[in-house]
Amino acid sequence: MSELDKLVENYFAPRTKTFTKQMLYEMFDEVLSEQSLTFRSDVLDFLKQTYPDIQENPTTTATTWRLTNVGSRITRHAVINLLKQQYELTPDKDKTKGGFFYRGIFPNGDKIELAQGTSTEGRISNKGDVAEGILGAAIFAAFQRYRKKVTRQLIKNVISDLSKEADTHASKSKTTKTLTGTFTDINDVVLDLVFKLSLNTGNYKDLISLDDKHKQAELQEVYGNVLRYVNSDYFRNILSGLIGRKSREKAAGYKEFVIDVSGAIDQMGSKADLHLYGKKKKGKQDGDKLQSYSMKKDTRQVAQVGGKSFEKVAAWLGNIFDTDVSQYKEEYETMLIQQDKKTYYDLVNKMLEDISQSIETNLSIGFANRQQVRDLLNALKTAVMKDESNVDLLNLEKDKFRILNVEEIVNTLDDIDLETKIERKTNGPPYLKVYIKSDDIKGKEALLFSIRPKAETAGAFRIYLEYGNFIDKMLTRTRTEE
Repeated sequence: MSELDKLVENYFAPRTKTFTKQMLYEMFDEVLSEQSLTFRSDVLDFLKQTYPDIQENPTTTATTWRLTNVGSRITRHAVINLLKQQYELTPDKDKTKGGFFYRGIFPNGDKIELAQGTSTEGRISNKGDVAEGILGAAIFAAFQRYRKKVTRQLIKNVISDLSKEADTHASKSKTTKTLTGTFTDINDVVLDLVFKLSLNTGNYKDLISLDDKHKQAELQEVYGNVLRYVNSDYFRNILSGLIGRKSREKAAGYKEFVIDVSGAIDQMGSKADLHLYGKKKKGKQDGDKLQSYSMKKDTRQVAQVGGKSFEKVAAWLGNIFDTDVSQYKEEYETMLIQQDKKTYYDLVNKMLEDISQSIETNLSIGFANRQQVRDLLNALKTAVMKDESNVDLLNLEKDKFRILNVEEIVNTLDDIDLETKIERKTNGPPYLKVYIKSDDIKGKEALLFSIRPKAETAGAFRIYLEYGNFIDKMLTRTRTEE
């Protein structure tokens, strides 16, 4: 074949496609897309091990992965924490839209959005009451393993053992169970241990729902906070003082310890939800009350009164402030018939103004000042503890617990000065606020406690006492590690 023929043949032969930058980009995108799909599949499989209802949302795109059926608020935050720990998820600065409550980004650049929504499964009827049972089980485990840290599994083992005991309560609406055991103290002396639990049956069923992934997810934060408390130096010191700190040291001399969670039985007799007793004779009916706990869950509220009875409201305010508001009886009862929120707030505002004026008058008189301060501090103590002693207010907050020893707070603040103020926004609830009077601490940081009314649904009226920032930040012990 001549050179001319070869040139002609090559000219008309099919040409190989040129490899362009665009082709390279498309290949790169295909690889990334395949990797992203594999990554998303792995993450979803991982999440479904604990949260089986989670699904991919149909609005998912190549750049943003969307998940729905994530569950309730606490479950959603548990999912976020899990993704942070396992896959180094970080919040995305872009704001979410269209019903997605959280947007984050993985190290590979893949974005994820979690949809709002609550599953009807896994609901805990009353987390505060269930937390009492979890704390009781944790203290039982702490006695039996006082040389080592308590774990979630140890708490669940105690709850499982308790669930196998017979119910001794006469009513079906309440459940009472007793678990007995033993432990050895620092001198290897065998002592008896009793865990008595009485809860409303619905709360008890939530407590023992150890195989329900939904409910356990809802209780995850409660378990974490209880573990932070029983493994803290604060509690370990209490425990060591009862059973000895070192060998051959004389312990407290108790033969039996009883952990009593009786919130469902004793609603009015005590402010505490859990009591720890020591008995020097096994089986003796009465023992020494060693420690008591009034438990709260994410709230500063320490006392309240229902507002449907004026006599009850007047007595409650009178016990706290030693002030008579009986002149408002007729007006209050008329308000109850009207069931009007603004009228309720206006009336309580007048009552609180009278109380504040009376307090300020006493605080301005030299000889009455110290007594008025002591009365206000004792009012705070009575609201939390009634006439009991050794009661700690244990507040389970997000990622930490907070201990308020009100008796210690009252004793510490005995020589301070106080002042009161009425604060109210237009048509809103009035607040009677008691502040620390100091040149160094100002504004909301000086708030000791406050009183406020609340008009709730279905005509329910209540008045709350809540501790303020001064107690919250300066006079409490906290722990964030489990």
